[in-house]
Amino acid sequence: MKSIIVLFLTFVVFDLSRTEESKCSGPNCEQIISMPLLDNMEATLKADLDVRKLNKFLQSFIRQLVKKEVEDVMREDMKKIINESVSNVESLFEDRTNEMKLGLDSKFDELMKKKEMQDEENKVALTAHITSEPGSQGIMKFDNVIFSVGYNNLSAYKSTGKFICERSGLYLISASIVAEANNGYYSVYLNNNVITYKYISYNNNNPSSTRNTGTIVLALQLHPNDSVWVKNTGSTRISIGNWSTLTIVKVK
Repeated sequence: MKSIIVLFLTFVVFDLSRTEESKCSGPNCEQIISMPLLDNMEATLKADLDVRKLNKFLQSFIRQLVKKEVEDVMREDMKKIINESVSNVESLFEDRTNEMKLGLDSKFDELMKKKEMQDEENKVALTAHITSEPGSQGIMKFDNVIFSVGYNNLSAYKSTGKFICERSGLYLISASIVAEANNGYYSVYLNNNVITYKYISYNNNNPSSTRNTGTIVLALQLHPNDSVWVKNTGSTRISIGNWSTLTIVKVK
């Protein structure tokens, strides 16, 4: 900008240097500058200079300088605006990212709590022992429940010996029976249908006293109101108390 001011002042001084006597008339008068001169005899002379090309050159030169200065100023301003915009966007992005992270963490915690509640609600497990001997061909009542979770109808189970499914799922069933006589066996029923048999002991010599253990472990897909129980299919005596155990667990 300093160069523009210098050129402008030079042009003004140059223009003001024309005296009243140097004024001219005619269509090209504005394009002519008259300058007073002195010869060796100190006689007054006058030189008329045609400055049309000079004016055009100065106008073009000044226009280019102004354009360049304006472009430089605009470029610097644009840099500042862009830098400020980028900084604002980065700050906004960071704030939004933190907000999203907090929101996701909160949502994740909520989902985990919900899943834990669902898992807790879906838990079903029961372990029980026999307190009295079943009769021949009788249902074994594992009525001494030492542990249960997620199963509501315990009173009916204890009185009937039948496990009534309340929640659909895959169940693991384990029955371990101790028999006090030879040639005993038992069976597992599902809705009045035999699922499997288990021989506890079989000896042709048929000793007067023997005690053996038979264990069944199986998986069943159960639905609400499905009924599962263990039956003394033989006529042998069953050891009561902690000797004989039934465990039912919902695994999925």
